Formats: sequence, C-alpha cells, structure tokens
Amino acid sequence: MRGGLFHRWLGGRRANVGVRRDVRLGSARASSATVRPSLVRLMAVLTVLAASVWLVGWAVATGMRQVAAALMYQNPMFALRTLDVSSDGRLTPELLREYARVRQGENVFALDVRQVRENLLSVPLVRDAQVRRRFPDGLQVRVTERTPLARLRMPGTDLTLAVDVEGWTIVGDASAAALPLLRGFSTPGVRPGLQLVSPELRDALAMLDHCARRRALLALTPREVRRFDPETLVMVLDTGDEVWLPRRQLLERLDDLPDLLRHLRNRRGASTGPYRIDMTGEVNASVAPLGAG
Repeated sequence: MRGGLFHRWLGGRRANVGVRRDVRLGSARASSATVRPSLVRLMAVLTVLAASVWLVGWAVATGMRQVAAALMYQNPMFALRTLDVSSDGRLTPELLREYARVRQGENVFALDVRQVRENLLSVPLVRDAQVRRRFPDGLQVRVTERTPLARLRMPGTDLTLAVDVEGWTIVGDASAAALPLLRGFSTPGVRPGLQLVSPELRDALAMLDHCARRRALLALTPREVRRFDPETLVMVLDTGDEVWLPRRQLLERLDDLPDLLRHLRNRRGASTGPYRIDMTGEVNASVAPLGAG
C-alpha cells in the first residue's frame, strides 16, 4: 500500500517537472521569436540613418563645390590681368608670353602652372623656368637661359651652333663668334635643341667650363678644342699654344698648366712660342716649339 502511494507520488513529481520544463522551453522560444523582429527593426533603422547621413554629406560637399566654383573659378576678380615675365638673357617679354601660351582673362586658379613651365622648357634656349600665381589676378614667370660655352660647326656647312655646358645646342647671337670652336667630335644630325651625348665632347665642355669658372686663377683663354683620339683632347689657347691633355686626368692636368706656362715665359722670354705642350704622360710634360720636328 505504501509502495503504491510512493510510486504515484513520484510519478506526479516527474509529470510536474516535465510540465515546468515544457513551459520554460516554450517561454524561451517565445522570447527568441520576439527578439528577432526587434533586431531586424534596429538594423533597418541604422541603415536608414547611415543612408541619410551619406546623403546629407553628399549634398553638403556638392554645395561646397558649387560655392567654391562660384567664388574661385567663376569669379571675375581672379581673371588674369597681370603677366609679369622676365629672363636673365636675350628672350624678350613678348617672346616669353608667346612661349608660355597664356591668355589674358584666364582664371588664375584654373591655370595649369606645371604646363606653363613645360611650355617654356620646350624652348631650346631656356634652361629653367619658375611660374607662380600672384593673387588675385597675376602670374609671375622667371626664366633662366642657357649660357653658350662653345660653338660647333654643323656638318657640311659654314653655320655654327652654340653649345652650353650640358651639351644642349642653341642658336647663338653675334657674340657666339668669340666662343671656342669644337672640332673633330662626332655630331650626327646636330640641330638646335638637341643634347649632345658624346663622352669626348662632354669632357671638352667640362674643361671649358672649368676654365670659365676659374678664369682669374687659371688665366687661360681657350680658342679651340679638338678631339685627337678617344683618350686625348687638344686645347688651343689665344696665345697659339697647343696643350695636349688626357681625358682620364683632364681637370687635374689643366690646373697644373698655368704654372707651367709661367715657367716657360720666364725661362724663354715672352716673345718665344707658341709651344706644343704634351701633358698626356704619366709624370712630366714635354714642351717643344709648335711646328718643330
């Protein structure tokens, strides 16, 4: 009897536990079902807000661009009226304006100053150009021209071109006739605006530039430079002396030349000469009257 009662009581307990478990599972499912729509609504709201912020930002940016265009690019106050151009050489302001390809009335902000500089650098005589805006309505252009260092005869003609230290050929003016003449160098197809790349010729230009920069110290006035062979350059001075120089030690031997010339003049007298001075040897220079032997 007692055993039967105990079993009925235990069965009731188990039934109650099962009922409570089912109730809890049902509540959890109901809660989960309630949360999912809430998350979906939240994500939708956030998406709408993000889209709204983007649209507002786009509208503001577009408005600012339009305002900037109205204030800067469409404002007649910034129309180009003053074009200040100058050069350190012979190019006139009229030529520089033509080479720059800039028109009066262009918007200063819209001007491509890099392109203006490239336009000027395309002129063979121009070595460098600086282009700056000068607000509200100006543009400043400063041009540095190439300095002729020597002259070069065009093959098959009596015409000569001036050459600067970097090997660029330019049309020289009347003063170019006094420049040292380069002879014996390979210059196929030479024309104005061409950069010469011959190693021997570039060494000859470096030598002439060295003489020009140290004119007071060296007291040398070259009249001509010619290529004798791939390793030897011959410089003819205004005194008529011929100096044979090795390319491998060109500037070092050139610095020794003034002392040697002074020694020759003091030893043999100012009226003697001209000389053939061969400095291509490893140690000492050989000196002989020009034309002797």
